[in-house]
Amino acid sequence: MFVSVVIAAYNAEPFLCDLMESTLGQTHEDFEVVIVDDGSTDRTLELLREYEKRDDRVRVISQENQGASIARNRAIEAARADWIALMDADDTMEPNRLERQIAFIEEHPELHLAATMVIHIDADGREIGRSVPVLTRHEEVEAAKQRGDIIGFHQNTVLMRRDVFQAVGGYRHEFWPGEDMDLWARIVYSGYRVLVQPEYLVRYRVHGSSASVQTREYRENVRWIHTCINRRLNGLPEPTRDEYLRGLQNEPLLTRLNIKRIDTAWVFYRNATLAFATGNRIQAAYQVVIASILDPLHAVPKVIRKLRQSIPGTRSAH
Repeated sequence: MFVSVVIAAYNAEPFLCDLMESTLGQTHEDFEVVIVDDGSTDRTLELLREYEKRDDRVRVISQENQGASIARNRAIEAARADWIALMDADDTMEPNRLERQIAFIEEHPELHLAATMVIHIDADGREIGRSVPVLTRHEEVEAAKQRGDIIGFHQNTVLMRRDVFQAVGGYRHEFWPGEDMDLWARIVYSGYRVLVQPEYLVRYRVHGSSASVQTREYRENVRWIHTCINRRLNGLPEPTRDEYLRGLQNEPLLTRLNIKRIDTAWVFYRNATLAFATGNRIQAAYQVVIASILDPLHAVPKVIRKLRQSIPGTRSAH
């Protein structure tokens, strides 16, 4: 099966060669790589052009900086395959990623999108943790939909049908940061079938530049996406972000304070993960303590789960 591997790259020089070598070294060889350089100011474009000359499966598109969602939309528009494999420019694939994902969708022909689990690595490529298996059965996906949950996938693991991506309208830049969550929501709640393959096929790098997703703005967007889901399910138009924020201001003070408490705890917990990945254990411990004080019902179980994942013999067998 022919696959288009789609990548948006911006100032990705430090990790670009790792990405490209892991991609071009796949055991499944029938694919193309479509990369949009989003106005990089380092040597990213130069390195990509070198790969383009060396391997005719690589196609490079250059544009002025417009943001990752616009770059990905452009890459997918240029893709030639019916199936799109997403990848981030600072991560790497396991050698059999495409082979195993293709086998999975051939075993599950009802699927329109399949994701996998990830191994978390630091800037030097050392493993620091693994994702937890979720949504690996249709029953789990349907239960999440019945609850009106936001269903999330690791973007760099997704293999999806190109026509489904086009049918739901692709990435929407206004939802950044969080535009991938918005895309999955529109795919899932439009009735398309999705599953997470219970295999670790991608290495997700956590490093200093990952900080853009650790913000309250991201949390606000996640809540906005959830509101959009509920509105669509009830046949109502989606609110703009400004409309959502104005509506939030009309909530009772205690409700707004509680939301702020939970979101602040989430930011501290995510920043603790980043601090741990970058070797700052003292800062990580401080962030964890604050998160646990602000939201013990959610933060403490996460910390326990992370600790269990770091102890040999306690991880999933996959």
